[in-house]
Amino acid sequence: MKKIKFLTLSAPGLLVITLSLTGCTAIEKNAKPEVKAELLSTASAPEAKTIAETFVAGLSQAIQANDFDKFKAVIPPESKDKVTKEIFTQMVKELSNSLGELKKTEYLGVLNQSLVLDYIWKFSFEKKVSDQSGKPRNLGKEVLYMVRMGKVDGKFIIAGFGFRL
Repeated sequence: MKKIKFLTLSAPGLLVITLSLTGCTAIEKNAKPEVKAELLSTASAPEAKTIAETFVAGLSQAIQANDFDKFKAVIPPESKDKVTKEIFTQMVKELSNSLGELKKTEYLGVLNQSLVLDYIWKFSFEKKVSDQSGKPRNLGKEVLYMVRMGKVDGKFIIAGFGFRL
């Protein structure tokens, strides 16, 4: 049996590699300056938290209304071309089928990873099911949602986002 090797990188390591690779271009007369990531602290990042909060508020409204345009309005510019209506619709369908209806979101806190700040929310879902006797019941399910913020060239950016099931 052939063994498969996997390369595992930590998120900050991946961000550094990604940001470093953007500077690996041929030297030209009008070459862009190298992108510089900054070390972050939660105390100096209220702008990052505001961006993350706005994103999560728009995302939760979009999921509850199954409205792609609401989602498209809050996703980062560099992701707009990558996320299609079909991808969004599939995501909402899978969430609904496995977790139920999104009822609320709750901010839990932030994890400082030096180069990025991971803002964490709890998404609470409710799913209607029938028990063995056929009696309807509501099952509550909760999952974590993370928005990863970085600062590049003095500007906060959403470096990643997603559910942590």
